[in-house]
Amino acid sequence: QLSTHPAVNVFDMGHQYPFVYYRGTNTNLQVFRIDDNYVIYTEELYGRGVVSENFFDLNSKKITITEGRNLTQSEIEEGASVGLIPEFVAKFNLINIGDKIPFRHQIGDKRNHQYASYVGESYEIEVIGFFKLNTDEIYNEKGSLKEEYYYIYVAERFLNERYLVDKQMYADAQ
Repeated sequence: QLSTHPAVNVFDMGHQYPFVYYRGTNTNLQVFRIDDNYVIYTEELYGRGVVSENFFDLNSKKITITEGRNLTQSEIEEGASVGLIPEFVAKFNLINIGDKIPFRHQIGDKRNHQYASYVGESYEIEVIGFFKLNTDEIYNEKGSLKEEYYYIYVAERFLNERYLVDKQMYADAQ
């Protein structure tokens, strides 16, 4: 009901969920600090679900699409496997518009101080655009790169489908 109120300009209820990058064994995405002082290697980007092509971070000018295009409303509604990634992640990993980034379903379980990891099917997300954050604040209060620099904007429906697969993997592993 709130989303249809005349005073509401933008309504966004997307979730966030980790996507585990996969390109074979021991190969991670390189996420560089903006000032290029050193490299952060990571296996995860955080899928940020959007329910409208006029999603909040774009509409509020928190981010700007610097190359490529935004998700279309039909891609969002069908849950297409397309997304927007940070331009600096693309730059340092030689990712171009139209490339498909491989991810895999992976869950972990920690019991008795032992860590078990379960790996499931892989999937790809086609890069349709690059974005940059419109802020000078790139580090959080702990000195780490702000989490927004790890986002990949995807359709909420696509993100939810990935979550349900992981949830089923976890149930099966139990």
